[in-house]
Amino acid sequence: MQDSSRLIVIGIDVGGTQTRVAAVDRMGQILARCCHRTDEADGADRLIARLTSAVENILDEVGVGSSAHMRLGVALPGTLDQRRRLVVRSVNLPFLEGYPLIDELSRRAGHTAVLFTDAEAATWSEYVSCASRAGRFVHLRLGTGIACGVVVDGRLQRLDADRGQHLDALVVDSTPGARPCPCGRRGCLETIASGRALEERAREVGYTNGIASLQQAWERGDETAVDLIQKVTNALTAAVNNLATLFEPSVICLGGGVVTALPCLLDQTMARLQAVRDENGEAPMSVQPARLGDDAGVIGAAMLAIDPQ
Repeated sequence: MQDSSRLIVIGIDVGGTQTRVAAVDRMGQILARCCHRTDEADGADRLIARLTSAVENILDEVGVGSSAHMRLGVALPGTLDQRRRLVVRSVNLPFLEGYPLIDELSRRAGHTAVLFTDAEAATWSEYVSCASRAGRFVHLRLGTGIACGVVVDGRLQRLDADRGQHLDALVVDSTPGARPCPCGRRGCLETIASGRALEERAREVGYTNGIASLQQAWERGDETAVDLIQKVTNALTAAVNNLATLFEPSVICLGGGVVTALPCLLDQTMARLQAVRDENGEAPMSVQPARLGDDAGVIGAAMLAIDPQ
C-alpha cells in the first residue's frame, strides 16, 4: 500500500500524435514523465509494450517499488464502451478499435487501468486547475481532432464517451460546401479548426510546413494567412457562442495543441467574442486559455483514476 500522503498515480494520454505517460501526485503535480510519438504502424500490441515499459521506468524514477499496486488512468480519443472497457471508434487510433487495451495493459503492467476519453481527462484537469472552480465549466480542446467536456457543480458530465458524432453546438458550417467530418456529419468545427484540418488547409494555400508556418505568416501580415486565421476564428467564435447558449457556463476554457501553436487564433477569437457581446450590450463572457497545455490529458487521466467521477 502507498502512503496516502504520497499517493502517486500513473496518467497515460494516448493521442493521435503523441503518447504521454507521467507519475502524478494527489495535487496534480507531475513527478516524472516520458513522451513518444504515437505510431499507428506499431499496432496495439507494440503500443502496450511501450506503455508497460514506460510505466516501469517512471515508477523506478520516483522510487516506487515493483510490488506496489498502482492505478493507471488511460485517456484515449474516440467513442468508448465503458462496460466492455473498449474503444469502439477512433478516427485517430483505428488500430485500437475493439482491442482489449485496458485489460491487456492491466495484465501486462500488473496494475489496474481505468479508461476515459481524452476530452474527459483534459476537461477535469483544467477544471481542477481553474482558480474559480466555476459552477458550470466548458473545455473546448483543439488538437489533432476536436473534443469538448463539461463540468457542472463539480461533477464531470459524460458527453462524449459513447457518442458517435460531435455535439450539434460544434456544427458551425451549414453551407452546401461544408466539408465532411470524420464523425459522419458535415461542417463540424473539426473540419476547420482541428490540427488535421489546419495542416491540410495550410498546405493547400502554399505553406509547405503546414500549421507551423501559419503563426509567423500571420505575424508578417501575409494576406493568405490572415484570411485563413479569420475563417478559423469565425468558426471557433460560432462554436463558443453555441456552447455558451447550450450549457450557460461560468467559464469556457480553450486549449489543445492548435491553440498553443497559434496564439493569434486565441487572441482573435477572444477579441471577436468580446466585440460581439459589446455590440449586443451583453455581459462579458469568461473565456480563458487552458493552463496545463500538453499536460492536461495525462494529469486529468491520473486524477480521474483516483476519483473516477
